[in-house]
Amino acid sequence: MEDAGNTDRVQRHAILNNMIRKKIKVIDLFSGVGGLSYGFAHDDNFEIIAANEILPNMAKAYSLNHPSVKMYAEDIKDFSAERLERSRRSR
Repeated sequence: MEDAGNTDRVQRHAILNNMIRKKIKVIDLFSGVGGLSYGFAHDDNFEIIAANEILPNMAKAYSLNHPSVKMYAEDIKDFSAERLERSRRSR
């Protein structure tokens, strides 16, 4: 009979492997110039899909540092999942 603990480990491992094959999507909130995104960008397990920064100069610097990431340079109160999804569908 198989050990229940071993079964749980195997299942967790399978879930993790599935997650890794599918890149984990990242949204960088309060992004500044993109230091957090820098780490994610150098790990093939992640895909940065958007960033949000209210300060225009910081948002511009972020976009220079991460040109492939959609920047929402606005107050986070105006940033919504629905808008993000609409933007992603229109690409």
